Amino acid sequence: MQIPCRDSVVYRYFMPAYRFSLLALIALAACAHPRVGTGVSTTGGETHAAVNDHCVLSSGAAAAHAPVIKIGLTDPVDPHHAPIPTNDGERLVFRHLYETPVRFDCDGKATPELAEQWVKDDGGRRWTFRLREGAQFWDGVPVMAQDIVFGRGGAGYTLGALETRVVTVSLAKQADDVPLVLSDPGLAIVRPAPDTSWPIGTGAFWATSATTTAQEIRAQNGRGDTLVFRIASGGDARDLLDAGVDLLVTRDRSLRDYAATLKDRVVVALPWDRTYVYVTPEAGGTRLDGLEQAVRAEARSPEGGFWWLDLRIVAMAAAGVDGICTNAPDVAKQTLAEAVSS
Repeated sequence: MQIPCRDSVVYRYFMPAYRFSLLALIALAACAHPRVGTGVSTTGGETHAAVNDHCVLSSGAAAAHAPVIKIGLTDPVDPHHAPIPTNDGERLVFRHLYETPVRFDCDGKATPELAEQWVKDDGGRRWTFRLREGAQFWDGVPVMAQDIVFGRGGAGYTLGALETRVVTVSLAKQADDVPLVLSDPGLAIVRPAPDTSWPIGTGAFWATSATTTAQEIRAQNGRGDTLVFRIASGGDARDLLDAGVDLLVTRDRSLRDYAATLKDRVVVALPWDRTYVYVTPEAGGTRLDGLEQAVRAEARSPEGGFWWLDLRIVAMAAAGVDGICTNAPDVAKQTLAEAVSS
């Protein structure tokens, strides 16, 4: 099996029948602009959008419900970091436990989470979000607009609690699409837990100190389903595959190659994991301050050798190119060539 040089998901041979939301598993970079879901005009209030089939790993309807799914992690997970992850392992776990007002799927489309409706006013300078009916923390305490607003805000936007279940976002600059900041992990609402372990969240799954050990995290929901996150002891994730985890997301080439040799495993490159070229006029610079803003998603530095590292970009400033983001190598290469020649 030829495995591309990108993040991959490894799962047991029977797992394709189980429908997985890609966004629920892991959030990866995509250079698509977030936009309001289709079906209802933003002037009348946007509602839940249908699941984007492009963002689902599946080979059809589930043959049987699996109440327990074992997921392998190659990074340590510290509950005290929640809800803001510091590595891929925490990113995957926290996304099952904590919620932001909205999420963006693998195509950059806004989907409801804590907010079930939104409207755009004042030419896109003001957005109003209505929290979903019955939203509550794990301990049953209702979610209020003030829980999202209190002590929060940032450069270019302010938050306000218009009503008990209505949050307003005022922007310094107009936005035609749902503001990306509404999916920032920093806006995931939590309450401190009595045992100072996992903060109390609002997600469908919950975890406590009683369900957590150094090697395993058991997250449960009200329907009796359990996600078992197993952390590689000693840092060797091959042990997780040998122990029979159902799912593992990795960017380790050697681990992908090893998984491909196992008879009961399927290795699939995640289709929404993409490589983009970000060009700036800064000669020889290593700063990537504008990268996440350019791709409007999480992004990380490239790994390995790429053709553009051999090109001189010193002349970019002279060419007047402030920055481009593209996943089309031909376009990026031509842009660079024109900049260098000028």
